[in-house]
This record gives sequence, C-alpha cells and structure tokens, in this order.
Amino acid sequence: MNSQKVRVLKFGGSSVATPELIRQVASIIKKQQALTPKLLVVVSAMGKSTDQLLKLALDVSPNSTRYRREVDMLLTTGERVSMALLSMALEDQNISSISFTGSQSGIITDEEHGEAHIVEIRAQRIIEALASGKVVIVAGFQGVSRKKEITTLGRGGSDTSAVALGAALGADQVDIYTDVDGFYTADPRKIPAAKKIVEIPLRTAYLAASRGAKVLHPRCLEIAYRHKTRVRVLSTFQPENGGSMIVEKLSKTLEGPQVLQICRQDSLCLLKFPTTLSIEAQEVISSDYLEMKSDEHGTSVLLNEAQKNRWATRLTGHPALLKVLDQSQNSLSRVSILGSGLDQASDMSQKISSLFRAAEIDCLTGHQNESQLDFLVKTKPSIDALMLNLHEEFIE
Repeated sequence: MNSQKVRVLKFGGSSVATPELIRQVASIIKKQQALTPKLLVVVSAMGKSTDQLLKLALDVSPNSTRYRREVDMLLTTGERVSMALLSMALEDQNISSISFTGSQSGIITDEEHGEAHIVEIRAQRIIEALASGKVVIVAGFQGVSRKKEITTLGRGGSDTSAVALGAALGADQVDIYTDVDGFYTADPRKIPAAKKIVEIPLRTAYLAASRGAKVLHPRCLEIAYRHKTRVRVLSTFQPENGGSMIVEKLSKTLEGPQVLQICRQDSLCLLKFPTTLSIEAQEVISSDYLEMKSDEHGTSVLLNEAQKNRWATRLTGHPALLKVLDQSQNSLSRVSILGSGLDQASDMSQKISSLFRAAEIDCLTGHQNESQLDFLVKTKPSIDALMLNLHEEFIE
C-alpha cells in the first residue's frame, strides 16, 4: 500500500456512544495507523445525542423547527463533543492527533440549513496536519456556507462528509464503521435468511440506500460514483468480519437477470400534478424528492415523510402546489428488487405477479430498468410476507 495515500475512517454515532466505545475506536485507529500512516477520521455525534438535542430544542421552543439556523448551531455541538473526546483518547495511546470542525476543515456548503450540500472543500489545514504526522479528526455532518453560516448536511450527513473528504484528498479508500457489518440481500432483522454481500456494485448500493437499506446515505454514494472513490462498510464491533466492499461493478457477470437485493421503503406519499411543472414550481421544490416522472397526464412526485414535512413549509406561498400536497396519497411503501439484467426479466414477471396476488397487494405504479424493479403499493401488514417470499424465490 502506498504510504503517502490517505485513508479515511468514519465512525457513526453508535460507534462512539460511550467513553468505553470511544477508547475502542481509538484502538482501531491505532491498528490502522500501523498500516496507513496518513489517517483522516470523521465522527458522528455520540449515540442518540442529536435526537436529544432536537428534543431539548422542542422543550425550549415548540416552534424550534422553524429556526433552522439556530437548530444547525445547536446540532453541530454533538460532533464537536465526540471529535474532542476521540482526540483525547488517541493522545492517551501516544498518537498525535488534532480535531477540526466542519468549517475548520474547509467544508464549504450552500445556504440550505438542515439539508446543505457541499460545494467545495478547502482542505489546506487537513493537508498540513496530515503532513506533520497527526491523525486528523473531523466533525461530520457539518460545514460552513460562503456567508460564514454554520450548516448541517441532513441525516446521514457524516457519511457524506467522509466520502467528500476522501474524494477531495484522493484517498485510497473510505472505511465506514457502523453498527452493521455491511450490505445484506435483505433486512436481516426481518428476513433471517438474508446473507451479507461481500462485494456490491456501486449502482446497487446507491439504489439500496435510496430504497430503505439503512446502511449508507445515498448522497455519499453519489459522490463516490462521481469521483470513483472506493468505499467499504464494516462493523465497529466486529471489524474482523471484513464488511462489504462497494465496487464499480462485479468482476464476474452472469448472463440474464441476477437479483442481489430485496428492499422496502415505508412512509411514502405520492403527489400528482395535473400538468407538467412550471419553471417556478420546479425551483420551489428543488431536487428534494425521491422520484419524479412526467408524461402527457402530468407529473408525479414521490416523497418520504421528512420531505413532505419540508414541503408543507416550503409551499406555504404557493396555494396551487399546496393543494396537490394536501391531496397526496399517503401511507405508501416501495418494494424494490435490485440487481443486474433485470430489463431481461420477462420470466420473472409471472412469479412476481403471483407473489403479489398471494399477499393481496395491488401495485399502484411500477418501474423497471436494467438495475431495478420498483413497485409502489399501499402499506399493509402482508408486505412482510411478500418480502420473505420474494427473497426466497429470487435469492435463496
């Protein structure tokens, strides 16, 4: 391994939830430093501290969600706590380290409080600290706008911080340490037969993250794809298991359909606009949606619960758009079959239709391409059985 290359390690909130776990993370970093001297570490806030800070804000002010700038100022303290404590734990193990906030790290974002996007990284302080032999610890989930305002990147933002920094520094790899040891063929908590995927194509990993697999944030995989950054997911608690390596594509491909993963995403709503969206309407909704489709009948937009709540505020001055939001179809789920060659899956269609009928589930909309089969349905208890049967039929 090139000793001049940077390796990025990211540790999620569950990995640094207690003082004991922070010391354990410091031990993992020490072992990794023996293999890769230049280490950049990105940390999330400890455990559930972000949720606790949000609750504290609501306890103080029932209107706190309106004060997005101040919420960002509040939430960014969580990562500052964990980065400083981890630096102390490393110094106790005779590892020279320094911690930086997002702004000190040069993570420049747009102005969108609560859901900011990274526009630039000015990493000079990081580069200098790495060159001096220090392990650099960066607070994930946060940055600073060009107007010098503190911003946060939204849920899962520390993943985005880590991959963006890895891309900016030309890192050889970004290792995401979390409480799961990789991607599975389905949610192992609900489908006991689900198996870990040792190598997963980047396209499949992105689709899974966008469709309910709570392993990585989709935005970090967009960055990885754009910059060809290697990403690995592994467990802080069982790092010896190796995790899942996200690769550009599988080295061996089979002819015909290959199913890699079955996913489910709940708490969705569907908006149907009667006409193609105007430029003004498109600017209002930005790109804050899961999926948009337009045809001669109008435009449909799929949202998750958090997006719908944001839209309710954003569309206040647009009564026509707000009316569409009020008339949305709610309590929907998206069932997805992911893999390759799925546009050739004509022989699968009958089996899938049969399994949907057996579960008494009607498909509202469907979408098919080479990488995915998506089915939007009304949420009902029998989806659990459908997921089990799909996994058994196409993976087991």
